[in-house]
Amino acid sequence: MSYIKNILIAIDQLGNAIAGGNPDCTISGRTGYYQYNAAKQVRWYWFILSRVVDFTFYPFDGHGHCKQAMEKEQINEFNDTGNVLLLFLLSIITLGSCAILAPIFWTIFLIKKIIKAIK
Repeated sequence: MSYIKNILIAIDQLGNAIAGGNPDCTISGRTGYYQYNAAKQVRWYWFILSRVVDFTFYPFDGHGHCKQAMEKEQINEFNDTGNVLLLFLLSIITLGSCAILAPIFWTIFLIKKIIKAIK
Protein backbone atom coordinates (compact mmCIF):
# COMPACT_ATOMS: atom_id res chain seq x y z
CA MET A 1 0.00 0.00 0.00
CA SER A 2 2.87 2.44 0.69
CA TYR A 3 4.02 2.01 -2.93
CA ILE A 4 0.64 3.20 -4.22
CA LYS A 5 0.54 5.99 -1.65
CA ASN A 6 4.00 7.19 -2.75
CA ILE A 7 2.91 7.24 -6.40
CA LEU A 8 -0.24 9.20 -5.52
CA ILE A 9 1.80 11.74 -3.54
CA ALA A 10 4.22 12.12 -6.47
CA ILE A 11 1.31 12.72 -8.86
CA ASP A 12 -0.14 15.21 -6.38
CA GLN A 13 3.18 17.09 -6.21
CA LEU A 14 3.39 17.10 -10.02
CA GLY A 15 -0.07 18.63 -10.24
CA ASN A 16 0.93 21.26 -7.70
CA ALA A 17 4.11 22.08 -9.65
CA ILE A 18 2.20 22.33 -12.95
CA ALA A 19 -0.14 24.82 -11.27
CA GLY A 20 2.77 27.02 -10.14
CA GLY A 21 3.32 25.62 -6.65
CA ASN A 22 6.43 24.28 -4.97
CA PRO A 23 7.18 20.85 -6.50
CA ASP A 24 8.01 19.50 -3.03
CA CYS A 25 4.52 20.33 -1.73
CA THR A 26 1.21 18.61 -2.28
CA ILE A 27 -1.94 20.36 -3.40
CA SER A 28 -3.46 19.53 0.00
CA GLY A 29 -0.57 21.14 1.89
CA ARG A 30 -0.64 24.23 -0.30
CA THR A 31 -4.40 24.52 0.06
CA GLY A 32 -4.22 24.13 3.83
CA TYR A 33 -1.51 26.76 4.12
CA TYR A 34 -3.28 29.37 2.01
CA GLN A 35 -6.61 28.66 3.63
CA TYR A 36 -5.12 30.30 6.73
CA ASN A 37 -2.47 32.59 5.23
CA ALA A 38 -3.82 33.99 1.97
CA ALA A 39 -4.76 37.62 1.53
CA LYS A 40 -8.36 38.22 2.60
CA GLN A 41 -9.58 38.93 -0.94
CA VAL A 42 -8.64 35.40 -2.12
CA ARG A 43 -9.07 33.46 1.10
CA TRP A 44 -12.54 32.32 -0.07
CA TYR A 45 -10.87 30.51 -2.99
CA TRP A 46 -8.61 28.48 -0.70
CA PHE A 47 -11.46 27.87 1.74
CA ILE A 48 -13.65 26.33 -0.98
CA LEU A 49 -10.76 24.28 -2.39
CA SER A 50 -9.90 22.96 1.08
CA ARG A 51 -13.50 21.90 1.71
CA VAL A 52 -13.54 19.88 -1.52
CA VAL A 53 -10.19 18.22 -0.76
CA ASP A 54 -11.10 17.62 2.90
CA PHE A 55 -14.36 15.95 1.84
CA THR A 56 -12.55 13.75 -0.67
CA PHE A 57 -9.95 12.51 1.83
CA TYR A 58 -12.23 12.34 4.88
CA PRO A 59 -12.59 8.53 4.64
CA PHE A 60 -8.84 8.14 5.20
CA ASP A 61 -7.79 11.14 7.29
CA GLY A 62 -10.92 12.34 9.06
CA HIS A 63 -11.50 16.06 9.50
CA GLY A 64 -8.90 18.58 8.36
CA HIS A 65 -6.92 16.72 5.68
CA CYS A 66 -5.50 19.96 4.23
CA LYS A 67 -4.48 21.27 7.64
CA GLN A 68 -2.78 17.95 8.43
CA ALA A 69 -0.93 18.04 5.10
CA MET A 70 0.17 21.63 5.72
CA GLU A 71 1.54 20.69 9.14
CA LYS A 72 3.47 17.74 7.66
CA GLU A 73 4.96 19.99 4.99
CA GLN A 74 5.88 23.02 7.12
CA ILE A 75 9.56 22.70 6.21
CA ASN A 76 8.67 23.59 2.62
CA GLU A 77 7.87 27.00 1.24
CA PHE A 78 4.36 27.33 -0.12
CA ASN A 79 5.23 29.72 -2.90
CA ASP A 80 2.17 31.01 -4.67
CA THR A 81 2.49 33.54 -7.44
CA GLY A 82 -1.15 34.58 -7.22
CA ASN A 83 -1.33 34.22 -11.00
CA VAL A 84 -5.01 33.89 -11.85
CA LEU A 85 -4.31 31.51 -14.73
CA LEU A 86 -2.29 29.18 -12.49
CA LEU A 87 -4.97 29.29 -9.79
CA PHE A 88 -7.54 28.39 -12.43
CA LEU A 89 -5.31 25.50 -13.52
CA LEU A 90 -4.97 24.41 -9.87
CA SER A 91 -8.78 24.43 -9.59
CA ILE A 92 -9.15 22.27 -12.69
CA ILE A 93 -6.53 19.78 -11.47
CA THR A 94 -7.92 19.65 -7.93
CA LEU A 95 -11.61 19.51 -8.75
CA GLY A 96 -11.04 16.99 -11.53
CA SER A 97 -8.97 14.74 -9.28
CA CYS A 98 -11.44 15.01 -6.43
CA ALA A 99 -14.36 14.22 -8.76
CA ILE A 100 -12.62 10.96 -9.64
CA LEU A 101 -11.22 10.07 -6.21
CA ALA A 102 -14.13 11.01 -3.91
CA PRO A 103 -16.57 8.35 -5.18
CA ILE A 104 -13.83 5.69 -5.00
CA PHE A 105 -12.67 6.67 -1.51
CA TRP A 106 -16.21 7.00 -0.13
CA THR A 107 -17.29 3.66 -1.65
CA ILE A 108 -14.33 1.91 -0.04
CA PHE A 109 -15.09 3.67 3.24
CA LEU A 110 -18.76 2.64 3.19
CA ILE A 111 -18.00 -0.95 2.21
CA LYS A 112 -15.57 -1.22 5.12
CA LYS A 113 -18.22 0.18 7.48
CA ILE A 114 -20.81 -2.29 6.22
CA ILE A 115 -18.41 -5.22 6.58
CA LYS A 116 -17.47 -4.07 10.07
CA ALA A 117 -21.16 -3.77 11.02
CA ILE A 118 -21.91 -7.27 9.72
CA LYS A 119 -19.11 -8.82 11.78
